[in-house]
Order: sequence, then C-alpha cells, then structure tokens
Amino acid sequence: MARLLPGRQAGGHPPKPSPGSAAVRTLSLVGLYDTLQLSGALAASLVLLVACNLWRFSSSFIPLHDSLQIYQIFHFVYRNVFYSGTLPEWMPYNVYGMPIDFYRLVSLTPLDYVTIYIGAMLRIHDALMLFKVAMLLEESVFLVGMYLLGCALLRRKAAIWFLCMSAAFIPDYTYQAWWNFRIYYLVPLILYYLVCFFEGRGGQFLWIAGIVTVASMIGNLPYFAPIYLFVFFVVFVVYVMRNGFPWRSMINRAPVNLVALAIFIVFAIGYLYTVSHCLDEMVQLGVVGRDPVSHRVTLGQFLTYAGHPSLAQMVQMGIAGSPVYGRWTSHYDQSVYIGLIPVLLIPCSAATVRRAGYLAIGGAGALLLWLSVGGIFSRMVYFFPTMSLFRHIGALYPLIKVPLLVAAAYGLEAVLERGRSRHVVIGAVLLLVVADLATLVSDSPAPGFLGVRVGVYVAAAFVVVGLSLYQSRKYPGAERPRLVGLAQAVIIAQVIDMTLFTVSLCAACPTAPAAAVSIAGRVEPISYADQRTLSPASAPGRAREEIMNWARAHASEVYQTAYDWIGFAPARPAYFVPIIPERVQAFLNAMEQRSQSFDPATLQREYARIVGYRAPRVRLVEGTDFATAGDQMKWALEHAPAIDQKVVLPPSLTDGPRFLTGDGYAGDVQADQFSADSIEFGANVADPTGAWLVYADAYHADWRAQVDGAETEVRPAYGAFKAVHLPPGSHEVQFNFRRGRITIGGLTALMSIALTLAFVFQVSRLEVRRPP
Repeated sequence: MARLLPGRQAGGHPPKPSPGSAAVRTLSLVGLYDTLQLSGALAASLVLLVACNLWRFSSSFIPLHDSLQIYQIFHFVYRNVFYSGTLPEWMPYNVYGMPIDFYRLVSLTPLDYVTIYIGAMLRIHDALMLFKVAMLLEESVFLVGMYLLGCALLRRKAAIWFLCMSAAFIPDYTYQAWWNFRIYYLVPLILYYLVCFFEGRGGQFLWIAGIVTVASMIGNLPYFAPIYLFVFFVVFVVYVMRNGFPWRSMINRAPVNLVALAIFIVFAIGYLYTVSHCLDEMVQLGVVGRDPVSHRVTLGQFLTYAGHPSLAQMVQMGIAGSPVYGRWTSHYDQSVYIGLIPVLLIPCSAATVRRAGYLAIGGAGALLLWLSVGGIFSRMVYFFPTMSLFRHIGALYPLIKVPLLVAAAYGLEAVLERGRSRHVVIGAVLLLVVADLATLVSDSPAPGFLGVRVGVYVAAAFVVVGLSLYQSRKYPGAERPRLVGLAQAVIIAQVIDMTLFTVSLCAACPTAPAAAVSIAGRVEPISYADQRTLSPASAPGRAREEIMNWARAHASEVYQTAYDWIGFAPARPAYFVPIIPERVQAFLNAMEQRSQSFDPATLQREYARIVGYRAPRVRLVEGTDFATAGDQMKWALEHAPAIDQKVVLPPSLTDGPRFLTGDGYAGDVQADQFSADSIEFGANVADPTGAWLVYADAYHADWRAQVDGAETEVRPAYGAFKAVHLPPGSHEVQFNFRRGRITIGGLTALMSIALTLAFVFQVSRLEVRRPP
C-alpha cells in the first residue's frame, strides 16, 4: 500500500500522441497500473468479506428470527428441486396447506435461484451451507456495487480503497436478512447506474437502474419500494438542479437503449404481476393499523410502528459499537456501527464537498436519517406517493449506512486534497476525544473489545500526527503536505476497528447445538404425514424442532414456514401465522362459533376427525350434506350435529340434498406417492352408493384430481379442504396442484436467472471511470 495515493491530478486532456509512440506505451502502462490498483481494492475487500463470514460457516451457526424464516423457505424449495427437479408451488404442511407464492417472492433472491439449481446439479445435500454461500454471493454483489459507485464518484484511489474495505464489514444477516442487509444490498449498484445516466453516459443506464431495482425487489419485502422511490427522487432532484436532465439520452433510438427499455418494461410488468397475485385467496392475520384492501397504514402506525432509538442509544451504538444490535424494534433487527473514523470524516465532507454525486447521495442519507426520527418531516413524507404503504421508518438505519460510508469516503478525499498539517493534527486530537467518549458511553467496561479498539485509534492518531509533522519538516515550502502514509494509517485503523466489531458481533451470536444443525441442514425426500400431530416423528424433524425451541429461547420469532422445513402437519399452529388461506380461516371461525352450541369434548372429537389430528388426514365418507346456499354452509358448520360423520359441501347444480350419517369411514384409503405439489391415493370404497374421499389439506381452485386417469371435479369439503366423489370399488386417485395461469414461481425463477446473467454480462463490460 506504499503507493496508495494517485500520482496524477485530473486536468485538461494532453495532446493525443501518435500510435506506436513511447508515450502511448507509457500511458497504457499507467492506465493498466491504475486499473490493477483499483481492482486490487475490490479483490482485497472481497477477501476481507470472506474472512468476515468464516464464523458463519461453522457447524454451530444457523440464522435466527426473520433470517431463519428465509432459510426455511430456501431449504424447502431446494429440497423439492433436488428430488423432483421442479420448483414447488404448494406448501403442504404450512398450517393446513397453502400456495408458496408469497413466501417465495419475499424470500428467494435471483442469486438464491441460481444457487439452488447449481446445488441440485452438483447434488449437494447440505442446504444450510448452500444458503450461506448464496448469502455470501449477495454480499459480494453489494461490494461490487460499492466499488463501482466509488469509482464513479471519487477521484482518489485511497478513498475508493477506504470505501470498499469499510463496506466489507457492513453486511449482516444473523438475525434480520431483510432489514439489516437485503434492504440495501443492491442500492449501491442502482445508484451507480443512476450516476452514469445523469453524467451523460447514455439513457440505457437509467433503464438498467430500473432493471436492478426490480431485481432488488425479488427476495425482499414489497413495501421497500416506497423507500427506494424516495431515495431515487432525491437523487433525481439534486442531479437535475445541478446538471440538468439528460432527456435526449432517454429517447435515443440506439439499439442498446431500446433493448434496455424493453427488458425493464417486461421485468417490471412481471414483478407487478407476481406481487399482485401472490396473496390470492389468502388472509393476512395480525396486521395492525394496515387497511386489508389498500394495505395502507395510518399516520400513527407510520410514525411509531418500528419504534425509535433515543439519542443516547444512537450515540452509544454509533460511537462505542455497543450493543451490536439495536432493540428499539421488537427484535435484533439492525446494527448501526460503521467505525469511529467515518464519524470524523463525514463532517469534513459536509463542510467542503459540493459535487453533485455527494449532494445527491449524501442528501438522500440525511433525509432518510431525518425521516427515521418520526418528527414533522416524517409526517410530510407520509404523503409522498406510495409511502403510506411503509411503516418501519425506525428500521432504516442499516440502509443509511450506505450513504454515510460514501460521505466518509468523500471526507477522506477532501482531507487528502485540501488538508494542511494543522488540520490533520486537529483531526487526530478529535479522534482521541471520540475514542475516549466511546469508553464513557459504553454500557460495560470493555464491551466487544472496546478497549482494544480505543487503543488502535490512539496509535493511529499518533502515527498520523507523526507523519504530518515529518512531512511538514521535509517539505517546508509546500502549500499542502503530501501526507504520505495518512491514507494507509486511516484504512488500517478502520479495518482493525471493524474487525474487532465483527468479533463482538460473533461473540453476541448465540451458539446453536451443532449436532442438531448438522442434521437439520441436510435435505431428505419429503414424506407424507398421515396424521396431524403435536411434534414430528422423523429424526431430521426432531432436530429441526430442537433448533426452533433453541431459537425461541433466544428471543427469536418463529413462523409458520417452519412446518414445511420440519416436515410435519401440526394439529394447531404453535408458531406465528401471518397469512392463512381464507377458506381455512372461515372454517376455523365456524369452529369457534360451534363451541357455543356443543360441549368441548364433542367439539374436540369432531375437529380432530375433520382435520386429521391423531386420525387419518384422508378418509372415505358416505354421509353428505349439500348446502343449498353459501349461508347454509356456514350454518351447517356452526350448528349441524355430527359433521365429522359426513362431509359438508357447497351448493352445486348437479347435487341434491342428501342427509346421511355413518361412522365417518366408508372404506380403506392410503397414500402411495407424495410430493409438495401432488399426492396419489389407493382407495377401496365399500359402500354400494359410493363415497367421498376427503383430504384434510386446504382447498384451492388450482388443485386438479384424476380418478383412474379421468379428470374429476375437486370440491371444497367443509368449505376448506379437498374432496372428490368415488364410485364403489378400488380406485387410484391423484391430486395435482397445477396453475391455470402463468406459474408465479416459474416466472420469478426465469426473471431471476435472466437478471443474474445480465448482471454478470454487464459488469464484465463496464468501463470504470472517475470524475475529473
């Protein structure tokens, strides 16, 4: 790092030398050297990123809270691809069965799909390790975006090195992959393309920014979109005010511009289609303050839902790095520490830098910070288009770290270009003061190796002062000292500080039972649960249930997605259920009302037989009650006697009223083959009038049935489950979940793979530029 500072200043263009001249060869070598030095920043930061993630590849680490939910979806999808070669469309054990559309849309990123298919081709059984690799790839994409953004905005290679090396420590998915990482992992790349567009490099960069924005929404929460729109609006306004709007490049008929526009439109429509249909026939539960139709939140929920840190909390976490995670939300959702040096460099940039890129990105970060406190400005932003769909303004601090690091890199560049010896000495003294303040605001004598971090900054301050004084004596007539070694000292101190903070983060992460993690992380064929139970029977299922109990013990929310990961059908959901099929919810509501008309023992016996709790989930029933209207279905479920001994069906033009009772079983039936999207039964109907095969798995309009190879109508038994009519004798019955419209999973996977390939192709062709 001896030649970290560039030896040339940007200026006018020299006369173009003749081809083949020594000057051309010299310029080529210099350009190659600069390119290698810049690429070295990216390579070094990627190595640092891998080193920061090594502890997560241990056998005792498994993500918690929302990250655990994301991993469970990854595991379930990968298991189905591994054994059947197809993406699953149905989650058979998620409460009473439901489509996977919503959870797949918000959990799997484009790189997840690529990793899943590559892992299946390589026959990798360890899904947990594969998930960690996918997350590392996402972190690498974030780092590439920061590198490209730094090259587009900064003049000094030292500032680019500082930005990349600092960014390597930022990603963290231990508890909260959405809020603490994925909310910003593609933001630097989007900003890079926007900068390229506003600096006149072509209209295609605007459409590429839009394509990357669509990619960022795949595997993320849909209500991140208003925040992205707000950030892009701020960047747009600043650049238009400073440089004007390059509207001519937008309407350029160049093929690359038209192709980029067409791809953006196709991908945007595809995403809007998936997000608008992912909750079809579903009901959201436990959504406080959000309109069930428009999904908008009230102003009160917008301002208070995610909580807000106190000033003391922010100072303590931002300066001392302790605690490593904030708890003003309900869980460990975010970390805010970016090092002590950026705390000093950001004011330097604010006082001296006036370039458009800094004002745009730094201004967006400042406004996000202002928005997060929940004051008057937050009330005004609530009326920004689509912003009323968002309700987590107190959880924006991980996203704010991106513009803060960019501002700090600008500050380092300003010090290198404009700083005098006295400025550096003053900065070193301030660094010592801030380091000492870190010990005062800490909540323990030496949390997270705080004492060592302070020692690092004390040593760095003395090195910087010594180098500055040495350069002042060596070059007494210079307008500004060269400050050789200043950038190296700053970067090394920042890397050591953030390394120690990463060690603190690792120490704060609870250790999972390694034996259970080893078993729970592997994939095995999905098995059919013939009864609903209170706990799983298989060894992998018991290991995963042990992980869930361990997660609960460490204040981690556990969700309904765990059932398909564990592989058992619950009698009643014990984990948090945010969404449920609307037909199943109506059935459960009717059972609640039924409790007012029947004694608890009768109600428990009927419910257990209908849903298959300690009883077969599939049975043959001869007794039938055809409702003549929708309200009669509700009445029958709430008041009709012995509904477990007959099947209650909705009205149909071909069915007449038939009220028969029996014991609830009219023959033998057993499952022959089972997968997420299909199941085959062998049935022997003993009743001479036939019987209904009732499968206690949620009904959906896209389920199809074949009886002995012939298509048969699937009816909603009890308004919630699946049923087909069988004539007397032996039959083969097959249920298949087949979409009548475009498959959301296939569309999302296709978009994801195309976006990943486009990213690799585009990055390989990028020409790295720095502003003059």
